[in-house]
This record gives sequence, structure tokens and C-alpha cells, in this order.
Amino acid sequence: MTSRRLLALLCVAVLGVLVVLGLAVTALLGAVGGVVYAVVAVALVAGGVVRGRRLLAPPARPAGRTCDCCTTTHFDPVKDI
Repeated sequence: MTSRRLLALLCVAVLGVLVVLGLAVTALLGAVGGVVYAVVAVALVAGGVVRGRRLLAPPARPAGRTCDCCTTTHFDPVKDI
């Protein structure tokens, strides 16, 4: 699994590139182009955050599983020894 510190550094680098591109678009196309770029960039970043959280979330436990320490469930019959 990738280090969270490395992921944070990657996110900071991507945000820096997006800011520089936004400044360039604003300089070339004016305020309207900058606003349009900002809206598109924020929508893409928000979508990436949602997808990233979904990918990094722990998997759901199967139904009936009460813990991860054993392979039995509370639906298994009790065996007398």
C-alpha cells in the first residue's frame, strides 16, 4: 500500500499545477476563462476526491461476520464436544 505521505505530496503537486494552469488561462482568456477553468477544475478535483475515498475505504464485512479474528459466524451451529 502506498504511503499516505506520498499521496499527500502528490495531491499538493497536482493542486500546484492546477493553480499555475489557472493563472495561465486567466492571463490568456481573461476573467471569464479563469472562472470557467476554476469551475471545471473544482468539479474534477471533487470527483477525484470522492473516487479516491471510495477506493481507499475498507471493504465491508460480510453479513453475519462479527469479527476478523476467526472464520465462524454467529449463525454457525454450536458443537458439543
